[in-house]
Amino acid sequence: MSVRPTLPTTRQVSATESIEEAVASTRLEGLDLSPEFLADADALESGEIDLEEFRTRTLDRHRP
Repeated sequence: MSVRPTLPTTRQVSATESIEEAVASTRLEGLDLSPEFLADADALESGEIDLEEFRTRTLDRHRP
């Protein structure tokens, strides 16, 4: 049996952290986020919706 050393894994970033970074980046670029996006982000953070529902809502807003 061969043994391989364990490699350090990258830190998992939570959905909340990812959204916070996206919001900050968008604002640094001088852009505004929609009230719907911000409401969904709050709902995700509070556990009212899951990441899949957040993703679906976000994509649905931008589909023709």
